[in-house]
Amino acid sequence: MIESCPKKRMIVGISVLGILTVLVLIVESHWTESNKHLKKQNFVVEQNSTCWEKEKYEVIKDCEPCSAFELRSKSIGVCIHTHFKEVLRCANGETVTRSCDRAAYFNEQAFWRFEGFVCWKCRFIGVCCCKEESFRKTHTSESSKATGELRLRSAIYTLEFKMKYLFINAYQESDTSFSINIETMIIINVYKLANTKEVQLLVNLLREKSNEPLVTGDFRNINYKTATDIPELTANCVWPVIVMGQNIIAGLCSVSRELIKQSNDKDIRKLLGFRQASLMSCSENSIWTKFCEVDIIDTTKETDTQLWR
Repeated sequence: MIESCPKKRMIVGISVLGILTVLVLIVESHWTESNKHLKKQNFVVEQNSTCWEKEKYEVIKDCEPCSAFELRSKSIGVCIHTHFKEVLRCANGETVTRSCDRAAYFNEQAFWRFEGFVCWKCRFIGVCCCKEESFRKTHTSESSKATGELRLRSAIYTLEFKMKYLFINAYQESDTSFSINIETMIIINVYKLANTKEVQLLVNLLREKSNEPLVTGDFRNINYKTATDIPELTANCVWPVIVMGQNIIAGLCSVSRELIKQSNDKDIRKLLGFRQASLMSCSENSIWTKFCEVDIIDTTKETDTQLWR
């Protein structure tokens, strides 16, 4: 495409074409004049006059075709040979009609037809280029808008994907007081300890209290929001859970680990131990994880139940 051609190359190409055109015109003009000079002596002249060969002359009428009457009547003898004629005037005033082998009139007509065709073609190409440029600008503008919207959506999606949400269940006792189970209490304390801005706390308000032991928590100094849109995937997990995009982290130890990992405090992250491997395995494979996530919780709930009997 010519649009992709650099400006310097276009200038060089146009310059080369211009120089070649001038050279061709010079060579063609020289070749035409040489042939014309060689053929002058063979032209038939009316009344066998040769003044134009010995004296200076001027062309009164350029080479033009003979009329149909002149050709049929043969009133002008020079028209019989080439069907073209031109009128000369010698320096002594004598007027001579001679035949000619090329019709300047026809050449001029052909030249102007060619020039008209070239001009029309250039105008047509110019209009097409303008239309194409206009279409390209419109298309580029629409494409830029679409690309901008796509980038904006991608940025929003990336932001939402990077943002993590901690979902907990709670029963509201007052404006700042909530009843929560033991697992949620532990997660809330870890959330306060981590003090991370990468995780947003969302509270799902329950209408009825469950039969399990509950504790009352003060949310006065905790930044939280009420959950209005709960992902369907969380219904298959035991809460509290962390949702990030299409991924869900569930389990007391896993959620606690993720909250500590998101902390900006290095000392807090050191709680995960060497290579942050503490409580990495699930409770089915790790006795320590099972002890922290299952045994202690069950014992605490059982003890709380017995105390309140």
